[in-house]
Amino acid sequence: MLTDIQEYFSNIPNAHTANQFLSSVKGYMRFRCATIPLNDTRSIMENQRLSQLSLVNARPKTVNRERKSLNTDEISELLDEIKKRNRTKLAELITSGTILQFYFGGRPIEIGYWLRTSGVEHPAKIDWENNEMQLWTAKVNFYRYLPWAPGITPHLKRWCAAIPQFANPNAWLTDHLGEYTINNLHVTSYTGRRTFQTQMRLAGVEDVVIDTILGHTTTMADRYTDFGKFNEKVKNVMTTEHYMVKAGIL
Repeated sequence: MLTDIQEYFSNIPNAHTANQFLSSVKGYMRFRCATIPLNDTRSIMENQRLSQLSLVNARPKTVNRERKSLNTDEISELLDEIKKRNRTKLAELITSGTILQFYFGGRPIEIGYWLRTSGVEHPAKIDWENNEMQLWTAKVNFYRYLPWAPGITPHLKRWCAAIPQFANPNAWLTDHLGEYTINNLHVTSYTGRRTFQTQMRLAGVEDVVIDTILGHTTTMADRYTDFGKFNEKVKNVMTTEHYMVKAGIL
């Protein structure tokens, strides 16, 4: 059993994924050992397995320093390329989706699926009059507050009207963005998310506000933070201090 686990663990290419797998297996074995009665004949064998498993160490995580985001000039270049290549209604839709991806920094499933206003488990709650919405957050499963500048409204309306017809909404935008390379950087939906975080940090926005907008809860401190208290800061950042607003991209 241990040999099989070690072999599978070593063949997982991503260190983070491999460590999650190892942690899950160790957690299961601890649970198993704790629930088997001491007088059960399996107890000794299972505890020996747990001891052997504890000798398997997590893999060190490597930090990839390759460029993963665009600057504002490159975003403008990307939007120009989309318009040049697709002089149709499709170009308008790809443009709107791209602007929303880079503006909100959402996960692909959030922009492609959870932005629907009906027909899904957790539809987006959009207040068109006040330019704000509650968007369901993937992975952590809660609604988060997202306001926007007036220039976003036509793109958001076009996108929300179109996405119910997408056959594969999670991948639709990435499939189209995958056709573009800007300054040797292959563009995907996640390029928008990484660009948002990078540009907001460069603009001096607090990390806790960025995390609130992106829907990150990755540390113990995050679990005890009331992110709703940052709504006013989020509104100011998204409508006034946003990097795309300041660069005149909208």
